[in-house]
Formats: sequence, structure tokens, C-alpha cells
Amino acid sequence: MSSGDDVLTIRDLDLKFITRGATTVALDHISLSVGKREILGLVGATGSGKSLTLLSIMGMPPHSARITGGSIRYGDRELIGLDDATYRRLRGGEISIVVQNAKAALNPLAQLGDQIMAVYREKIDLDAAALRHRMRDVLSNVGFRDADRVLSAYPHQISGGMAQRILIAIALGPAPRLVLFDEPTSGLDTTVGFKVMTTIRQSIGEVNASAIVVTHDLGVVARFCDRVVVMAAGRVVDAAPVREFFSASANPHRRSLIDAHAWAAALAEGPTGDGDGG
Repeated sequence: MSSGDDVLTIRDLDLKFITRGATTVALDHISLSVGKREILGLVGATGSGKSLTLLSIMGMPPHSARITGGSIRYGDRELIGLDDATYRRLRGGEISIVVQNAKAALNPLAQLGDQIMAVYREKIDLDAAALRHRMRDVLSNVGFRDADRVLSAYPHQISGGMAQRILIAIALGPAPRLVLFDEPTSGLDTTVGFKVMTTIRQSIGEVNASAIVVTHDLGVVARFCDRVVVMAAGRVVDAAPVREFFSASANPHRRSLIDAHAWAAALAEGPTGDGDGG
């Protein structure tokens, strides 16, 4: 379902890989929508097309991939066919992405404060003093208690969970309308992953953003998302509000997913612990 209030609407999106004369369908008539201040969980097996969907929204599909049909509308603006200059203004400002493997996404040779500020200077129309104040506020919102220590640190000096929160701070600083998270808890233990997802939920609420969270983890969906879309083999095979999804045991596809992730209920209760610090 979609409405005029949706932040993002994808309709019948087709994407193909074209290599050496061979064509492989990667996304097959994908349709989904994200409402205002909604968190959509996008789940499915590896290779189902979840990350490709995010890259298509960002206008950054792999080199050999071609969008061959459909529509991606951000508000009332069609993104497919948008010129590069306009897309660059949208990326990191109105639409942000937080990628997998946060440490690998950070520059190992630059202090974290410099990396955050580089994005803020490009995307936020404030003077230097106001940008520094904004940076400290955002770091506090994502759970860092000692901003000075974090800003002067290098990526190798922080944990994986802290690196993930740095990427969240970079993404949320410009107050985007839509944030895309690609496996935000991948590689993190349960306690740290829970803290990261709690940070995401609280932080996007602070800026009134919407989000898509790509995950293999139905526990993350149960605890933090409003709706869920299930993908398989490049197609959307199921979609429902989260409460309906987990209560509809008569649906065989949902039942098989839930049974395969029986521990989701335990995570939904919320682990305890100090997590990764910061």
C-alpha cells in the first residue's frame, strides 16, 4: 500500500545485470513504499536483492547493472533518470545510507571528527562553530558520552559498534528525510546490535526521518520495525505490518521464516549489558 504521504514509493522496479552478452534478472518488478516516520524492515536470504534495492534508491547500482523498468519516487520526485548533479545533492543530505562493515567505510588515516565534519560542511548550511555544535549534539544523540575522545580518535581505536554509531552520526547530521541501513547489526554481538538498533530508532525519531533497515535478523524486525517486506530471488514475496506478520502463523511463508528464526522472540525482549561503550 502507498499514499500521497509516502516518503518513498517503488513501483515495478526491474534491474538486470548485463555482462558479455548475458542478461540476469536481479530485481523483478519490485514494489514497496515507506511512510513518514516509518521504519521498514527489508528481509530475505543472501542474494534476494535487498542491498541492490538500496543501491538503486541511491542511484548507485553496480557497474554492470541496468534499471530497465519501473519507478522510484522520492516524495513527488522521480529518481530514475535524475541527472547526476541533482542526485549528488540528494545523497547524504535528504537521503542517507549506512553501509555494512562500518570500519571499512571509514578512512583509516583520518580522525573521526574530521571525517564527520567533511560531510557536514558539504551538506549542512551552517558556519564552522554551528557545525561543531551540531556534531557534538548528534554524537550525544547516538550515545557517545565523551565527544572529545571520539572526535580525536582514529577508526582502529574504536569498536565495531562505535564505528557503526559514527556512520549513523554522519548520516543523521544533515537531518535527512530517508535513511537506508544495510545490515546495521552485521558482525556485532547481540548486546551491541541491540544498542545500535536502539540508537537508530531513537535518532531517526529525533530528525523525523523514515528508514529502511535491511537485515537477516527477524529479531531486529520484531523489536524495531513498523512494517516488513520479504524478498526472495529478486522479488517481493510478502509484506505486512510487523504485528500482523508475526501473528499470522497460518501463512506458510511467514511461518517458515519465523520458525527459522525462533530466537527472534528472545531478542525482542531486549538483552542487557553495557555494550560497546563510548
